[in-house]
Amino acid sequence: MNRIYLDFEVNGEIPKHAILVGDRARIDLFKEAADDSEVFFEKREFVLAKMKYHNRNILIISTGMGAPSTAIVIEELANLGVQKILRAGTMLVFDEENLGKIIIPIGAMRGDGLTINYVEQSYPAVPDTSFLKVIFSLQNENIIFGIIKSSDSFYTDFSSGNLIDVDFLKYKQSFLKRIGILGMDMETSTVLILSRLLGLKSGVLCASTISSDKRLDPNNRYKLEKKLVELSLKVVKLWR
Repeated sequence: MNRIYLDFEVNGEIPKHAILVGDRARIDLFKEAADDSEVFFEKREFVLAKMKYHNRNILIISTGMGAPSTAIVIEELANLGVQKILRAGTMLVFDEENLGKIIIPIGAMRGDGLTINYVEQSYPAVPDTSFLKVIFSLQNENIIFGIIKSSDSFYTDFSSGNLIDVDFLKYKQSFLKRIGILGMDMETSTVLILSRLLGLKSGVLCASTISSDKRLDPNNRYKLEKKLVELSLKVVKLWR
């Protein structure tokens, strides 16, 4: 089975649980929280570390931004025998009151351009029920459940760019908010769709680090990402 990018030599058993992060710097936060950790492979945007947390062996992998590189990682993790995938990432929220919270997507609009190559658009992007059962058991006031949208296009959907002005961007985001969408990221739909198609169990935790009009300052963002890491490790510890 192909492993064109994660082409390291396998020594010993591969952990069955994998945590995907977009930003490779987030791996350092996981290393601080783990009982034991070791970065053992780096190639392009992909950094892999083996970690142990409460006797649970875990893979932590950076995917970089967006659907294509995330899909590569999931395909190749499946070929390595990984069974459960958790995305621990960040997202934009439309309501400022949700800024600084952990968002649990119970579904995702498939605004990405990748997953349509795997299955028709009507196929739903939803987390595995085993993941949701664990989350429900850990629920607190800082966790928000809802539907989000995943999109590949940063400077048309997340931020105004050279071709999309602020007013049009706000119009697009206000419509999504009106139909009950909490916010947006770039990877959730790919994680949920591809994992399910490949027979893997998956779920997503998103730290809301930016809203339509405001972003967290560096200190509060760091604190929120620490909470994201702590919650991710608790989930993996309990996820059977």
